[in-house]
Amino acid sequence: MATLEEVDSTVDAFQLDRAFPLFIKPPELTTGEVMEVSGGQIDIAPTILDLLGDSLLNDTSNLTVFRTGAFRYENHYYEPDLTERARNGTCYSIETEEQVAFDRCAPYIDHAASQLRLSDTIIEKDALSQMSP
Repeated sequence: MATLEEVDSTVDAFQLDRAFPLFIKPPELTTGEVMEVSGGQIDIAPTILDLLGDSLLNDTSNLTVFRTGAFRYENHYYEPDLTERARNGTCYSIETEEQVAFDRCAPYIDHAASQLRLSDTIIEKDALSQMSP
């Protein structure tokens, strides 16, 4: 598939591997909206809350974290080096697909790790089943 899609860089591979649409439509919705933002499983809860009227989802930049610890924030993609200690990895520009200074991604690494820990806790403790409707 990578050959067919002409994957020439790490950013190309990231975008191809993690890009898929998410459609959520409550029964009474008559119009739709397309949001051209990056999202992840962690973003589904704010989307559902938004549909219920408690908006947490807006057009502001969001941190989209992936299971590997990789993340996208605004126009940057961070790919951790999983063979090294934490906080080692490479920061890329989505626009240029080139490596950029690590400090462009560094401020978000701890927040990404925190989101993964929260997600793990929800899964391990079966927290969703304990929430009241």
